[in-house]
Amino acid sequence: MPVNADAPIPNTPETARASGATAAEPLPGLDGATTVDAGMTFEVELAAYESVGTAAERIKRRIAPELTAEKHTIVFIESPPGVYLEARDIFVEQIQNLIAGFGSAGAVATEALAELTKTPVVRPESVAAEAVVPGPTRILATATSILGLLRSDVSYLGRKVEIDPLALTLELARQWEDDSTVDFVDFRFFPPHAPWFDRAWKKHVLAPLDAVTGAREKAFQAIHNLSQAVYRLPEKDARIPAARASLDYARDHFEQPDQIFRALQGKLQTPDEKSGLSFLEMIRIGAAIQAASSHADTRFLFAKVVASGGSYRTVRNLLRLMFFGDGAYYAGGVIVAFAFCDAQGNLVRSGLTRERTAYRPVFDWPRQVRDIWRRWTNRVRES
Repeated sequence: MPVNADAPIPNTPETARASGATAAEPLPGLDGATTVDAGMTFEVELAAYESVGTAAERIKRRIAPELTAEKHTIVFIESPPGVYLEARDIFVEQIQNLIAGFGSAGAVATEALAELTKTPVVRPESVAAEAVVPGPTRILATATSILGLLRSDVSYLGRKVEIDPLALTLELARQWEDDSTVDFVDFRFFPPHAPWFDRAWKKHVLAPLDAVTGAREKAFQAIHNLSQAVYRLPEKDARIPAARASLDYARDHFEQPDQIFRALQGKLQTPDEKSGLSFLEMIRIGAAIQAASSHADTRFLFAKVVASGGSYRTVRNLLRLMFFGDGAYYAGGVIVAFAFCDAQGNLVRSGLTRERTAYRPVFDWPRQVRDIWRRWTNRVRES
């Protein structure tokens, strides 16, 4: 059959345009590309947390030469000690002011009542704030405060990893869990059940609060007694104006420290936005740091994850996809700052430890085959 060379070839774009039909699109081929979703972060988080463990091991090796005694207590703190000691100092100052304020209000009421009843003036015994709450003690070197950096998360190729502070604490504790010569103590998560810790809690926290409560009760009772005495005075008694002025004066002096005390009670249980610790917990840790510094075998370890992150890497290769996996790899790492001090607060060791994992395949095809084969052979043996 003769062929007309000028005739349009069937099923081509030219014939499609001539007939008004749509040309058939070619089937897309496989290009070997692997897509990593923007929300895919779990593998990077695994790698970053693994790096936390590696960093803890490196920190242990750095400070091991300094642990030469038969027994040591390592006190771990995740924030610079100045944060806790400052909270305790504020608490001490407020306690002193409250005791003085309530004592002044009680003294005014007692003197006015004595004047009314014509009895000898017996001033209430003032509670020496210094006897109740020892003066603040800064035990650690200023160098550790330089390392008090806020946590900054590294976002690498759209990946953001935030390390839970508890992870670093537990990894560091794990380094000495089998070492009978080292006691690892964390005042926040795992406070020690030791007599010295209980004594510090009672002496530096509970006793001052009890002293303020006692001073408030005495002042309140003195004002109440004065109020009753003024109420019982005859209407035309010449002492009424002076007595009422003294009563108002005592009430005003009582009201100011009472408002501060109520605010302090609320603040004690309110968590801090940055640390998540309540003011009471920070005071407790500050008091424990001071108490622990009196033991010669105490060592202070401050460590904090200051940066963390990771990334994915993809390889566009069809042959790799068919035989070696999907071409997606992941890695993660952390930077940890640490400072190691003796009982007197002298800085002994410090620095940064930088740890990261190598890139690993997200889907390891040969390993998957081996795992499948191992499971199948185990079933055959069991049957």
